[in-house]
Amino acid sequence: MESLYQLYIGLGCGLFLLILGFVFYKFPPKKINHIYGYRTKRSMKSQDTWDSANEFSSKWMMRFGILVMLISGALHVLLPEHNALLSVIAMTFLVVIILPITEEHLKRHYTKSGAPKSIVDEFDLPETGVARGEEE
Repeated sequence: MESLYQLYIGLGCGLFLLILGFVFYKFPPKKINHIYGYRTKRSMKSQDTWDSANEFSSKWMMRFGILVMLISGALHVLLPEHNALLSVIAMTFLVVIILPITEEHLKRHYTKSGAPKSIVDEFDLPETGVARGEEE
């Protein structure tokens, strides 16, 4: 019976993360604020970075919620007496991992000032000033 409670706690952690990610995805903060949403210096540079960071991080939160539930199910079979503890540790680790993943996403798609990067910036291509059809 004790291991069943451990399973419920582990599944509950994953379900909580999944629901939280879904709420953030369906009801993202409309404007940059200091109360609700994914709040870092980089995400608060512009409305574009704010919207992108909140959408991106909420998707990862939902994925990680499902992963925590799968981990909890596996732990119920392998280590039932430590299921709750290890599920909470996994959830905490995965929530913290969302930060560098989202920051890398923002670095890849936005400049330091918060403006969207162009294709030229993305691939470090030189700007030629000549359209593709005019090269010859």
